[in-house]
Amino acid sequence: MANGFKALRHVGGGAQRYIEYPLTPASTAAIYNGDAVQIDATLGTIEIAGLDVATGVGVFIGCRYVNSGGSQIFSNSWPADTAATEAYAIVSADQEVTYKVVAAAATQAAVGDLFETVDNGSETLGLSTQTVKSGAASGPWVMVSLLPAASNGDVMIEVRALTAMLGGSV
Repeated sequence: MANGFKALRHVGGGAQRYIEYPLTPASTAAIYNGDAVQIDATLGTIEIAGLDVATGVGVFIGCRYVNSGGSQIFSNSWPADTAATEAYAIVSADQEVTYKVVAAAATQAAVGDLFETVDNGSETLGLSTQTVKSGAASGPWVMVSLLPAASNGDVMIEVRALTAMLGGSV
């Protein structure tokens, strides 16, 4: 079963850094732990990243918000249509972090190739089901290595976000 993008390691050996970005209350789209995310150009808030473009800021780890009853909530997912205030996404936006993700038919020969994001998430578990596929001319992920297969036989690869995806330069 795919669980989206899971941080694997920090290339420089350092600690992973998280950044908080605002979320849009009552958004119609849920965001799950492990989803690639981007900033909405109009609202300046976090949303699911386009599946085949390099406009993301990182990977959604979870969120915090104040619900309609006034309680502070911490969650691994942002449910669609959430009535909340003070809503923030916690995002892994470190350019030096690599991620483990399920890939469709990747082989060792694909190291260095670009991959694009596919799929969305699971409301039941609050986990992403995003995977990646190769063949993208401008995908936001570059394959770093082929990993051992998952216990269910899924092909697992290590990817790194293109620097441009995280607001840097390539």
